[in-house]
Amino acid sequence: MSTIRSTSKPAAASYTVIGGIRPDRERKEKRGLSIVLLNRGGRPFRRDLFEELTALGALEVISIEPPSVSYDLELLTRKHKELRFILLPDDVTPGERVNVGIKEALGRYVFILWNDMHIKAASISSRVLQKIAERENLCTVPLLQNSRNETIPSCFAPAFTGKGGIEVIPLNAVRKDLAAIYPFDYCGIFDRDKFLLTGGFDSNIDNPFWQKMDFGFRSHMWGEQIVANTAVKINYQNEIPFEDTTVDKSYKLFFLKNLSVRYTGDAGYLPLMRFFPYWLRTGSTLPGAIREYRWARRWVRANRYRFKSEALSITELWDGEE
Repeated sequence: MSTIRSTSKPAAASYTVIGGIRPDRERKEKRGLSIVLLNRGGRPFRRDLFEELTALGALEVISIEPPSVSYDLELLTRKHKELRFILLPDDVTPGERVNVGIKEALGRYVFILWNDMHIKAASISSRVLQKIAERENLCTVPLLQNSRNETIPSCFAPAFTGKGGIEVIPLNAVRKDLAAIYPFDYCGIFDRDKFLLTGGFDSNIDNPFWQKMDFGFRSHMWGEQIVANTAVKINYQNEIPFEDTTVDKSYKLFFLKNLSVRYTGDAGYLPLMRFFPYWLRTGSTLPGAIREYRWARRWVRANRYRFKSEALSITELWDGEE
């Protein structure tokens, strides 16, 4: 057992890793697929789930667990050398769980799944993974189905509302290489190196919807691609998770880092002239709005040469094709 400091944000809690191969020793030889399993709610027969996942042929299976797990992790890792557990505090956001899992993964590609999903071996066959590698996309989102094998929306297009807000429109006719603004439910096959270069999910954003929107818009504005692959199929075993699109404090950070940024042709910047509209719309106190805006300007300036476009042009030109 080892305890490692998370680097996803300066104040992140430490986490514990149990079992598996240490990535700093053997990453150079391991360039295939890792599976990272996120957990929510209770699911019986957890051991059966680990049996299914380790039988899929991936390099490893990393299960992100709360600190109060009730089953014998050491016993499971002795039985399955490909299985590794990471114990994180309960208050860590879903995006930070993904960040830690991908950071720890050995594989070049990392498949993010939840414990209430089922995946078939054909979805991660060597042929499918080869096609994904040839595309060189940041993230490949799967075709999602409910427990009755009915296809559900897994690709969403961005659209500005008449009041200057933002919404997403589900694209029901999912097809190969259809663009998605973000990976629904965090689920997808991520290029590990590209993901780490984007900075991953912002763990300062608590609301999962705005956390995914921030990651998706930032990735597209920085020239990366998130697309569908219908050969990769995932079934939910339970109810489809609800997306909370409430305009809350998480939205403010998303707004500053994405919707407020302007692109000059070679760099992004956050104009001073947009401060007052931001202050009036968000309901922050004046000192609070100044602090928030100042922080966002520093962040945009530090990343200014990463921008290849701005949110307005991405949304206006969105056609779903990659």
